[in-house]
Amino acid sequence: MTQSEQMKADFIDRYAKAKSPVLFAASGLNVGFQSYILKSSDTEITIANTIPPEYITRLTAAKTFTMQLDMSLLSSQEIKSDGVNIVIPRDTLKFISDHRRSTRRLLAEKHEAFIELVNPIDGRTFLKKRLIDISDHGLSFRNINNSLLFQAGQDLAKITVKLKDKNLFYKGAKVVYNRRFFTAEGLSFYQVGLEFTE
Repeated sequence: MTQSEQMKADFIDRYAKAKSPVLFAASGLNVGFQSYILKSSDTEITIANTIPPEYITRLTAAKTFTMQLDMSLLSSQEIKSDGVNIVIPRDTLKFISDHRRSTRRLLAEKHEAFIELVNPIDGRTFLKKRLIDISDHGLSFRNINNSLLFQAGQDLAKITVKLKDKNLFYKGAKVVYNRRFFTAEGLSFYQVGLEFTE
């Protein structure tokens, strides 16, 4: 194993030990699944199967699978099952560059990170949403349903990003996607992705 490969393996092992959330996705599915690493060995990584039954068939037919660990994105073209959970062979995993201009940092509940904005339709109603992840160029947040307020292309004049009730910054933004998302506990909501416009 090269020094670079060892560093990557150590990173995955530390992440598994910390029980930090991972975001699992598959090509062809406009949905993300929150999960966590159950165990990590020299040959494979096992993540908790948090996939709702109605997605299993489509997921297993996918060609590519991704797993986001904090600011790192890993890709594999193969997954297996131990009968219950998802198993990813180590030798199929590749660290790849994020397709966005900068990598995103996943945020756990303990971070108490939110976005505040005004309803883009009526221009008056105040909205507060929990953040999922953030980068220098955008972020994503939770929404309870597939709202017409947050369809791709919708401009948002000003958003406020808050961490533990402290304002971090103000930005203009545009909605770039709105997809279904499942937490590790099986709760369903929608993930709205924004790109900063200023």
